[in-house]
This record gives sequence, structure tokens and C-alpha cells, in this order.
Amino acid sequence: MIDGKYRLPFGLTAPEPVMPTAGQPRLHGGFAGRIARSGRRASTHTLLVVLIAAVWLATRPYDGIVGDARFYMVQALNALEPGHYADDIYFRFGSQDRFTIFTSLYAPLVAALGVGPAAMLATLLGQLLWLAGLLCLARALIRDRLTALLAVLAVVVLPNAYALFGYGEPFVTPRLYAEALILVSLALMVRKRTAWAIAAAGLAAALHPITALPGLALLFVCIALARPRWWWLALGGAGAFAALALAGVKPFADLGATYDPAWFEVVRSRDAQCLITAWRYDALLGAAATLALAILTLRAAEAGERHFLGAAFAIGVGGIAATLLGADLARNVLITELQPWRTLWLLTVVTHLCAAPVVLRLLRDPALEPVAKLMLTAAFVALWLSSFVGAIAVAAPLLATAVGVILWQRRMRRPLPAMARPLCLAALSLGATATALYVFYGLRVLNEMWPERFRAAAFAVAVVSMALALVLVALRHRGEARTRAWPLAAAAGLLLVALLGWDRRTAWTAFVESSQPVPPALATALPENASVYWEGGLEFLWLHWKRPDYFSCSQGTGAVFFRQTALTYQHRLESFWPLRTLDFAETDLCPGFDAAATSARTKPDLQAVCRREPGLDYLVLARPIDGVAAAEWIAPVPMRAVGLKNGGVTVAETNRFFIYACRDAA
Repeated sequence: MIDGKYRLPFGLTAPEPVMPTAGQPRLHGGFAGRIARSGRRASTHTLLVVLIAAVWLATRPYDGIVGDARFYMVQALNALEPGHYADDIYFRFGSQDRFTIFTSLYAPLVAALGVGPAAMLATLLGQLLWLAGLLCLARALIRDRLTALLAVLAVVVLPNAYALFGYGEPFVTPRLYAEALILVSLALMVRKRTAWAIAAAGLAAALHPITALPGLALLFVCIALARPRWWWLALGGAGAFAALALAGVKPFADLGATYDPAWFEVVRSRDAQCLITAWRYDALLGAAATLALAILTLRAAEAGERHFLGAAFAIGVGGIAATLLGADLARNVLITELQPWRTLWLLTVVTHLCAAPVVLRLLRDPALEPVAKLMLTAAFVALWLSSFVGAIAVAAPLLATAVGVILWQRRMRRPLPAMARPLCLAALSLGATATALYVFYGLRVLNEMWPERFRAAAFAVAVVSMALALVLVALRHRGEARTRAWPLAAAAGLLLVALLGWDRRTAWTAFVESSQPVPPALATALPENASVYWEGGLEFLWLHWKRPDYFSCSQGTGAVFFRQTALTYQHRLESFWPLRTLDFAETDLCPGFDAAATSARTKPDLQAVCRREPGLDYLVLARPIDGVAAAEWIAPVPMRAVGLKNGGVTVAETNRFFIYACRDAA
């Protein structure tokens, strides 16, 4: 304390501490205050740690090398055999490998353990580091250990989605490690370990500069608020940035470049996450829910808490504004490449983390209307369920309404008007009913269309529900001898169940990641130096056979960075469109696919593809072409291709593949 004021962790001063300690009932009123004074704190803390681990495993099952994990694995394989994938679209004109040191660290692990074990180990290590970073930040911001653990549990339970990505991903990418290091960096900054904080943030930037950028910005702002001379560094950095741009140094030189119409249209369709005007409705609603919760947390926080929260909020909103102005409207290449909207990941984590003590405070506030508390609780339930079904359409407006009611009452310092209560009750009833309907019909449709994912969602909901129930039981009966041991035993059992259900890889994924040799019959049918397109089999060619794939919708991920990648990808997309392959049904990455337009493939369709793509030698298709002879290969396990298109789900499964040679198609 200095002159009657408390010093904030990053050097500022405020009338009160950042997160009051256990003896201050204003933050820990009611049952939370009694817990802090209990003699059984250690067992309760252990229980929460075990439940955090169980919930993490249940909500982030391991599906193998999926999503963006494929790109970083193939980069490691390419580093081990330089040039082996040179003809693949992903590498031909440049790849994301130039922006990260992750490959140089990942490749030796892959060489030592193999594809599958290396990916699993790297995922586990990354997730442990992420949780450790989150715990460090929670303990730095929230002085009471119990409240800090409850805040960490909230971060794990609440939906991790921001736009088309998610924080704390269940597969290995440098984003996972960069996020973890940014959390560690912010924790060190709060504890005034500035040099170590900068070092951790610098390592995060070397792993994934785009993910690290919002953390670097928040770190700088917090330090500069305490040490004003640091603002001169911002001016110097801007000057250096401009000098590099004028000198033509990549990627800084892209600041003066704009996308031409052809390139921009490919970016809009293939990398829609880079443009806010191209986001899906659920991404927009998810961002709106995060902003609403951030506003509530910021406005309901104590004076000393608002500095950190306010900086995070300003950076998050600034990233969205920069994307709208620089990418969507100005079509600037560098701003689009930097994807400043990704500041949302840090805003979402910080908001979820700091919301826990704030919401506890609000729920124990006797001046707050009961209907407002019920609306806030219902909104959080809907927000949680949106991780498994489409309840974000309910959660976002319900949360925004609850935030509006709470902030109005806190500002006016009086009860709600008589006419407002029935409206709030109506909104609450409508939200609860809509949430129930979303859950019922969403899970029912998911069970019909994708039973495996339904079982995974039901499993996660059950584990999280039981974990939250154990938390409430432990907090309510913390001092009773009869409840001292069994909640911890139940939590340990729940952790064991979650651990046993963590590995959800399909038989096809396990086969792809295995070190089994390529079957001789298949190797004979597809010569080593031949170019091959495999319908829905990018992972098989990349990871198992370790050879290029001629086309996949996923290969266009570099379109935002490299113009030639974008145009080549678009040309091949149009070439393969007549065959209506599984790639078009897989995701929204390939535009224009109509799931109903699955007419029989014809010989002219095959001939058209071969004419447009003279560099293509063979096609391996999951469905035959009428009237055209083909070699056939029976896979040892069925390939499972799941399409998530326009909010719908399609599942295709086959172990029969038909091999066509372009030379025989004429």
C-alpha cells in the first residue's frame, strides 16, 4: 500500500486491490467468503484441479491430426525430406512454414517417434502448457486461490470459439503453444517480471506471430501505462515498420498492396475468416456474446480491475475495427494477412477468466433484481450448451438482454420499473424454451446424421454437468466430515472416465497416422512419381504415403498470403467441380456445393478434368464412373469423410476406391 492506495500488479495504483483477498466480503460474499475462511481449503483446491483436468479432457477429445494440425505435420515431413512435397499446391508458391520456427522444433520429434505418436505427444504437451499458463494468469490476477480456480474452470467450460477458431485447441498447432506463452507472459507482467514477460511473448511471436500479436499489444499497453516512456517505443516501432515497408521488405511491403478482384474473391470464399463481412451468423453471434460479456465484466469490475480488462477490451474491439476497415473495405494485403480480428482469442479468454469473480459478486448482490440474476444464469447455461448445439442463437441475445438490465439497474441504483419485470420474465421464458428446443432437436438431428459426434457431445455434457454438481456440493458442504472425502473420490473417477474417452480417433485416422507400409498393390497402381488426386484422402497421401495431393479444398489455406496459390487453387477447384467429389462436401472452404446435386459421374466429366489439368496422372475416387474401366483397391479400414456444410452434416464411408488414369480417359 502506498499513500493509502494499493499498487496494481503492473505498477499502476488504484483505491482497491485488483482482486480482493479472501477476507474482503465484497468480492467473496456469501458461500464464497465462507469457503475462503474454511479450514478445508487444500482439499477443495485439489478437487477443483482434478475437475478442471476432467472437463478439459471431456470437452477437447483427441481426434488425431485433423484441421490445421495437418498443415504443420506436412510441413515437418517436408522439412525431413526437403522438396518431397514441392509440387503440392500448399508448398508450390510458398507456405506458412516461413512464418514460424515451430517446424524446426516439431520435425525432430516426428523423425524420432513417427507421425501419430509425435502429434499426440505434442498435443498433450501443448495443452499442459496452456493450462499451466492459464493457471499462472488466474493466480496473478485473482489473489484468492479458490476464486482463481473457479475462474479457470469457467474458461474451460465456456465455449472456446472465436469466429472459425477456438482457444486451447484439441490438436497441435503453433497457435496452441503461442497462446500458452502469451498467458504466461501476461502473468509475468502482472507480477512485474517484465524482462521474462517480454521473452515469453517474443518466443510466442516466433512460433505464431498472428496469435501472439494481441498478447504483445496488451503486454505493451499495460507496461506503458505504468511507464509512460514506453510510448516512445511505439513511435519508434511505427517508424521502423514504415522504413521496412518502403524498402520493400516482405511482408511489410504488403502494406502498400491491395488485392486485385480475382485474388480477393478467392480469399473471400476460401479464407472467409479473414473478412468479417464473410463470417457465418454463428461466428457473428459468438463475437457479440463475447463483447456483451466483456462489457458486463468491465462495467461491473472494481476500479483497480478495469485497467487490465479495459486494455484487453480496447485491443479486441480495435482488432475487429482494423479488419473491417483494412481488410473488408480497403482490401489491404498486409492487414488481411495479419488478421487483426484474432485479437478476439485473447479478449475471450480474459473475459471468461475475469467474469467468474464478477458474476459471483453480481449473483450475491442483494440490490440486483432476482429476474436479472435468473436471466444471467440462463444466458450462461445457453452459452455453455452452444459448444455442442446451435444455442448461440439464443445465448447471444439473452446474454445481451441480461447485461442491459443489470447495467441499467446498477447505473440507476433503483429497482426495475413495474412494466419491465414482465418483459424480463417473458425474455427469460422465451430464452429458456428456445434453449431447450435447440438442445432437444440439435442433439436429435446430430444423433441421426452423425452418431459418433452425438455420443461425444452427450459424454462431454454429462462430464461437465457432474463436475459442476461436484463443485456445488463441495462448496456447500465443505466443512462437514461426511463429505470430506467422497467428492474428491468422485472427481478422480470422473477424471479417469474422461481420460479413457479422450482418444476419439477413427479407425481410418489411426490407419493414416500409423507407420504401416503402403500396400504393394496400391503402390503398383500409383507409381511413385505420378501426380495423384485422392477424393477425400488428403491425409492419406500427405501423412501415410508421404506424397503430394493434386487437389483438396484444404490446400488453398495459403490463398490469403500468395496470389498464385489462390489462382491455382481456384482453377483446380473449377476443374474438379463436375465430379462433385467429397472435397466439396467436406467444409465451407469449397464454395457452391449443393449436397443434392450428386448425380452420377460420367466419362465426359472425367475427360473434362483431365483436359483442364494436363499435369494430373491419376484419380482415386470413392464412387465409380459409369462406363469407364478402373483398377480397384480395398482399404483395410473404411475411410470416413464428414461434411460440415452450411450448418448441415453429411457422412460418407467407404473402403472401396476406384483408380482412373487420365491417359486412359480419352
